[in-house]
Amino acid sequence: MTAKDSAVAPAATVGGMQTASIGSGEGASACEDRERALALAVAAAVREEIRLAVIDAWEDAGIQGLCAEGREEVAVGAIERLALTGIVERVLAAGRRN
Repeated sequence: MTAKDSAVAPAATVGGMQTASIGSGEGASACEDRERALALAVAAAVREEIRLAVIDAWEDAGIQGLCAEGREEVAVGAIERLALTGIVERVLAAGRRN
């Protein structure tokens, strides 16, 4: 385990997403902790949306008979078309409700 690993631990659920807490050290305010948790929740939500988009695109492209290279191109296109603003707004809205 590295020092970086030891500074990350499960923290809270924000907007239905499990977040990790990066060790804030002494003196961090509750506001800073909340901002950090929201930032991590946004990152986790974006990562999950990318993962799902790639899986769906890869599988759909395979069903259409594309080779691995074609499937990869379709998956990259799916990532490029993701509506990141919507993901961020959804997580932030959920965080404000909590």
